[in-house]
Amino acid sequence: MVLQLSKGEIETILDWYEYSSKEMFRFGGGEMVFASDQSILASLESGKSNFTFCQHDLERIIEWMDTAINKRYGSEKYLFGFEQILYFKLKKSVRSFR
Repeated sequence: MVLQLSKGEIETILDWYEYSSKEMFRFGGGEMVFASDQSILASLESGKSNFTFCQHDLERIIEWMDTAINKRYGSEKYLFGFEQILYFKLKKSVRSFR
């Protein structure tokens, strides 16, 4: 699935990852990065605007969003306008795999 993302959308996804990664610690301390997450991050940080993601990649990005949003507002989910647009774009892309 090819997904076009603006610079602002990429920054938002990277912010979501930053928030969510603070929840992941491994034995001995420090930040743990899964190989699949690292692949997504490398793509997003490549400077491109068109990305080829599989369904799992898109679902991971949505998980980052869920974690970041839940940390920001407790148990309530509030999306800013630009986040909501990005969220629906990601959900639509996930549905295209079905």
